[in-house]
Amino acid sequence: MKRQGTGMRIDISSILKRKIKQAVDSVDGITITLPFISLNIIPDNKERKIAREIVIRLADKRVLNSYECCDSCIKHALASLHEIRVLLVDKQVELMDYTDSGLYLLVELILDSIR
Repeated sequence: MKRQGTGMRIDISSILKRKIKQAVDSVDGITITLPFISLNIIPDNKERKIAREIVIRLADKRVLNSYECCDSCIKHALASLHEIRVLLVDKQVELMDYTDSGLYLLVELILDSIR
């Protein structure tokens, strides 16, 4: 507990982080719903590792927003899309033994959208 001014402030962030981690660790899989299909994904350790890597690497990528129209913005957005496509193709190669998995299908759908 921290005393702040005349009131008390209780810091429960560490408790929340621990509970959220426990909840995430206990989840076996997820359902991803797209407009035309729902994917139930129950990944094994390899798929989890690949999915985490995709999220980490793509979190820093940026593509063109509708209000950005300058030539350099378009050039950077196309370069970013190319990098995203290369990463996803590399992850598909790593998932070649999992072509029936939900993660593979999701990556394939993203690649089709980029193409």
